[in-house]
Amino acid sequence: MMTYLRLTHFELRRFLPTYVGLLLFLLVGQLLVVFRNQQIELGGIAAFIKEGKTVDHFLAEHGPFTMAPVGLSIIYQGAFIIVLTIITLYSLFIWYRDWYGKNTIIYRLLTLPHARLSLFWAKFTTIALLWLGAITWQISIIPIQQLFYEMRFPTEAVTSVPIYSVLKNINPSLFIHPANTVEMITLFQGGILFLLTLFTMIVIERAYHFTGIVPAIIYGVCIYAITTFPSQWFHSYMYPSERFFLDSTIFLLVMAMNLLIAHRLMKTRITV
Repeated sequence: MMTYLRLTHFELRRFLPTYVGLLLFLLVGQLLVVFRNQQIELGGIAAFIKEGKTVDHFLAEHGPFTMAPVGLSIIYQGAFIIVLTIITLYSLFIWYRDWYGKNTIIYRLLTLPHARLSLFWAKFTTIALLWLGAITWQISIIPIQQLFYEMRFPTEAVTSVPIYSVLKNINPSLFIHPANTVEMITLFQGGILFLLTLFTMIVIERAYHFTGIVPAIIYGVCIYAITTFPSQWFHSYMYPSERFFLDSTIFLLVMAMNLLIAHRLMKTRITV
């Protein structure tokens, strides 16, 4: 356990400067979008007042402003999608830089006196924490953005909205605010399976090198078929509780298969 925790800390520390930069990029990028929308809407009020009308007349015709539409902005969404994409790409880089980086540290990691699966779990935990951290950061900065948005409007011209009203307009908001508990668990299971399968594909490729590329791709396609097709075929004939049981059963079986293959290959095929 201590080895696993140390390896996880090691992996997190390696990406920390980049991760902090990504979170700051998300905050600043979305604040700029909020500022731009704020300027446009204030310009609309100013133009209305130039016509000899009052703010009350404007509100009577258009209603108060809210920050909810800001979430529809492509740039606002794009900042969040870019952060998630970079973290997802890092799930590849986290393995290959140990083999192909300036210092081939994988040789030292594989010769440490510990179960090699600890290295697998440490990298998995690192990416999972980075994903969760980015989603949590996105949720937590929305009140800051809303405060920034409201500070330049007259009190009567703006209405505060709950965080959900902004989140539901973000393109990948399904990953942030699922509709119910079952959907949240299903998304959680999907994220775990995606990462475990990706890591297992990398282990297959690393175990057989160039000749392992095709088997790794075939393995990924098979896992996709196993996890997707049964749900699509049977969901229309099943109750929600039965669909949830089917999805959970597939999740456990595929997770066990991923771990079994990864453990076997890391123990017997990957050498230093």
